[in-house]
Amino acid sequence: MKYFFVSCPIHFENELIKEIEGFWHLMMDLDGLPTREALPEFEIDKGGVLFKCSLHLGLQINLFSHIANRVLLRHIDFKARYFDQFEKEFKKIDFSKIFNFKMDKKITIEIESSKSRLFHEKNLTETMTKILTEKKIQLVSDSENRIFIRLFNDIVTVSIDTTGEHLHFRGYRKHQGAAPIRENLAYLTLQIAGLTTANQKTILDPFCGSGTLLFESVLNGIPQLNRPFPFFNLQITPALFKSPTWIKNYKWLKPTQHKLLGLEKDLETLNKAVLNQKIFSDLYFTPNLTFKHIDSSKCELQTLDLSAADPLWIVTNPPYGERLSSEEIPAILKRFESLEMLRGMIVLHPTDWKFQFQRLKVSQSIPFSNQGLKLSLSIFKPT
Repeated sequence: MKYFFVSCPIHFENELIKEIEGFWHLMMDLDGLPTREALPEFEIDKGGVLFKCSLHLGLQINLFSHIANRVLLRHIDFKARYFDQFEKEFKKIDFSKIFNFKMDKKITIEIESSKSRLFHEKNLTETMTKILTEKKIQLVSDSENRIFIRLFNDIVTVSIDTTGEHLHFRGYRKHQGAAPIRENLAYLTLQIAGLTTANQKTILDPFCGSGTLLFESVLNGIPQLNRPFPFFNLQITPALFKSPTWIKNYKWLKPTQHKLLGLEKDLETLNKAVLNQKIFSDLYFTPNLTFKHIDSSKCELQTLDLSAADPLWIVTNPPYGERLSSEEIPAILKRFESLEMLRGMIVLHPTDWKFQFQRLKVSQSIPFSNQGLKLSLSIFKPT
């Protein structure tokens, strides 16, 4: 059993736990069958959760979590109030038993110190460089072999990065518009609103941009199988994940069959969404997704080909403050309130926006941040 720390957007640690609980039974054991291991106990820390589980399950969090930022494998903890203590314990780490150095023995180290006697990161880096040089290992700024060192209350925690590039990079969004929402924040929005379930529905984004919210709405339970995570090359990684056919163990997982519709009046932005759709299909599956070059403020709603049989949810991250005013977008969204099949509306918006729906009422409003912008995530439902 190993300790893992999974980081996520601050203040949404409980949502990360909820997500892990949701996909836990989808991960596989070393025999290629869905895991029989019980859910671990989670300990919340600011910006993530700590838990203990089998190595092969902790590594798979990388594949299944759409909220997490990074998955760190805890390697060792030790107390150090003085540099000689730190040096003595750091020397004990046998990096050759962790990393597959291949031809070049290189390591990247990220260090953070808080409430500790050893707080001077430059001196700590110099100490580590000296020790690594003795081990014939080069300390570089960017390497696949990465460790995170955290000093807190004079306790040093050394963790192995199993993720590499941040998990919010799914690979499909090669083309994006202005101020897009991060992929993991988009998924978080959908989970908070309860839209990551398998129940079939229609999801409409009247300001779809490059399509992120729509793509994320169908990723629940679908692992990232085409990404070269660093954990594949760790010496301690189970042989199962080094087999050329290991991904066949997930073939039984099927995508959610939502009907997706994105409207965008800017043709250049719409073309970016269409290009992203092709990449998404190559990486994951072909979604039931249609993009339309339409101005949501003028379109005839009856021409949108919405099925009365499926519940409709409107989910959007509109272009606040750029192309439309704070009065225009609420007015446009109010037009869609007349759709009989509408079950709710989820809007990311500046906190000073005012909505005056007749049939919908805000059921939840949560402080949210997108690229430093202070927003509200508002969920509207019929009264």
